[in-house]
Amino acid sequence: MKKKFRSFEDARKFVRDLGLVSQIEWVKWCKTHKRPDDIPHSPEQVYRNKGWTTFGDWFGTGYRRGGWLSFEEARKYARKLGLDGHKEWVEYAKKNKKLLEKLKMSISPQPVYKRKGTWISWGDFLGSGTIAASKREFWSFEKARSFARELGLKSFADWKEYRQSGKLPQKIPTNPNRTYKKEWKGMRDWLGNESPSLFDKSANFLPWPQAKQKIRELGKKYGLKNRKDWTKFAQTHKNLLEKSYLPANPWRIYTKERVWSKTKK
Repeated sequence: MKKKFRSFEDARKFVRDLGLVSQIEWVKWCKTHKRPDDIPHSPEQVYRNKGWTTFGDWFGTGYRRGGWLSFEEARKYARKLGLDGHKEWVEYAKKNKKLLEKLKMSISPQPVYKRKGTWISWGDFLGSGTIAASKREFWSFEKARSFARELGLKSFADWKEYRQSGKLPQKIPTNPNRTYKKEWKGMRDWLGNESPSLFDKSANFLPWPQAKQKIRELGKKYGLKNRKDWTKFAQTHKNLLEKSYLPANPWRIYTKERVWSKTKK
């Protein structure tokens, strides 16, 4: 007996509500056994000549009646989010799918704007600075630092707020410590701020008092009891540690402190 599936329109509506953004995610989802029997795992075959166009249309990422937001406006919005890469965008898009739809923004902007010839890279779209040198050139370290110092900012928090404002020139990276690794001396040097800073001058890690408090908070939240637990945690939460300005191996950075013995008291 031939299997009966939902109509193309009903099946597509069901799938779009899942928040999937790629064929890879679709295949993984189908393997979880959450797929109803009347939703085909190969929709491109079942709905051929019955409404099927592309997976972008199937997921609701590559087509929108009335069109998508212009690339310039979409990029301007994305850069204000302060995201560092594609993975963070996917997480944000899944949690804010309805908001993005309201703004006429695709949860999968790359294929949308690639077809229009405006897409460059995720680094360009998010303003994270991770763009190939062949496609984007930055000012020299001295010139970029001179510009940053003229802003009168006092801390990394100020810098982060400024870079998310959309005012940062394209010739200056949002994460200068990554772009200017050889010249980088810390956020105080970058901003020309000689007052005490929350960040270590050479590595931009929190100084020990603040780091100890943050480590304790993470230990309590994630149930970390010893150095072995922390090591495993650090391997799977690199982005979180980077955002918190904590090293993966605090006992190597804070060499004058007995790190773990003090943090677990």
